[in-house]
Amino acid sequence: RSYYYINLINNYLNLSNLNSILEIGPGSCNLISLLKAHFNIKNFILIDLPETLTSTIPIINNLFPDSKILFPNENFDKIDQSLIEKYDFIFLTPSQLNTMSENIVDLSINTDSFQEMNLEQVNLYLALIQRASKKNSYFFIKNRVEKIPFSSRENINKLNIKPTKFSDYKFYKNEIKFFEICDFSLDVQKYPMFIRLEKILK
Repeated sequence: RSYYYINLINNYLNLSNLNSILEIGPGSCNLISLLKAHFNIKNFILIDLPETLTSTIPIINNLFPDSKILFPNENFDKIDQSLIEKYDFIFLTPSQLNTMSENIVDLSINTDSFQEMNLEQVNLYLALIQRASKKNSYFFIKNRVEKIPFSSRENINKLNIKPTKFSDYKFYKNEIKFFEICDFSLDVQKYPMFIRLEKILK
């Protein structure tokens, strides 16, 4: 699946020329580890929940033991170009979004995690991507067309939780390269997914 996304993206931009990639919700780091291994991209900024990072960080450290890693608990004020040049991997928690400087990222990625958030949280991350991305950088996203962001179906009706719809995401007015139902996902899972690549306009 990760190779499928990489091939899609690489049709529109040369991944070997990228300096910094932001991924929101890297999870087990399949996509990031392949991008690092095949394209030798210098820097990755990875944002995830603290409990998820407890497994994400060891995975990266095991796969790339010589990499320089900045951990969320370390002392820093801003994620800027100087830190990007110094570290291979920068890990952040959602509470540290305001440390991201403007115009520092060449490609932003989100796969499968916006669908687990409410719309307010999704739009917060979309604003971060727009701010942190360089002019003419790219943003790749793949998420469910619609999903109720709740684990227990038993309590959904009681809590009156509304589904998070891809069509309600507050996207910015960027240049859309493609936006369609993911054919690969249709072959391997029950629910349809949207995939979208856009070029950041500023």
